[in-house]
Amino acid sequence: MDKRKLLVYLIVPAAVSLALTAMYFSGNIVLQRIVCPKLPPLSPDAWREFGLLEGLQNVVLLALAGVACAGALRKRHALERAAWAGLAVCTLFVFAEEIDYGAHLRAYFFGGTEFNWFQPMREWPPELVGRIDLMAQPVNVHNQPGVNKVFKKAGDLLIGGVFVLLPLLAMRFRNKWLQYAAPDRYAILTVIAIVLLRSLTHALGSWEESQVGTLRDLMEAFQTGQAGDHAAALAAGREPGAISSNLSEFRELNFYYLLLVYCAGLVFCRRSPLEPEEVSGESSSND
Repeated sequence: MDKRKLLVYLIVPAAVSLALTAMYFSGNIVLQRIVCPKLPPLSPDAWREFGLLEGLQNVVLLALAGVACAGALRKRHALERAAWAGLAVCTLFVFAEEIDYGAHLRAYFFGGTEFNWFQPMREWPPELVGRIDLMAQPVNVHNQPGVNKVFKKAGDLLIGGVFVLLPLLAMRFRNKWLQYAAPDRYAILTVIAIVLLRSLTHALGSWEESQVGTLRDLMEAFQTGQAGDHAAALAAGREPGAISSNLSEFRELNFYYLLLVYCAGLVFCRRSPLEPEEVSGESSSND
């Protein structure tokens, strides 16, 4: 067993995800909001963009774009260079989608509002709650109603096809293109971790909802003056997290990380069949 690959493909993503999950579901408002804050009067869809979870996603996406740019510069064949340049553009598009094209950053820094990251919901002033637009739609494409599910399904197919099927085929067939393109078989461990961690976060999400309800229910109760139904949980200092209806954010981090590791291996550790073979020895010099 390769300990280095075990570290890269299993221990690092699992440890980071478990730490973030433990913080988010800890019941401690400070830890929960470090992972994903609540920042009224911004719309609830904007809050997660300022937390540690989505911040790590953005760092990984920028690193992936950097790796793709390196591939465009390092590879020798024009077709491969174009493919890596295309991946860099696509990655930057995904990054722009994740930050909602900067709309919420502008609202946060230039909206003229002071934000209290760790103020419990039970202490939010009614006028502040009344300014939250629960019907606001995101600027980005991938979080639009209906589109989000399509992206999730496409991600599932990509994970299963590329990171499970290809490594298994590469162990059976010795085709040069398959050997080049197939991820390391240790990537299957990452996929297993993604599946298990997804089950864990959704189980915890269901438990949280049974204890304190959903964030949307609580926000609507606040705006209609009917938060008394949630008074016991709020008085105990427990409240639903800001992404209780979008826990796939945890999976997205591991998916982006796996893509980064895969692409870094292709760029820095493998030679494409399109590239010419290195000529062994030195050419004789003319005297």
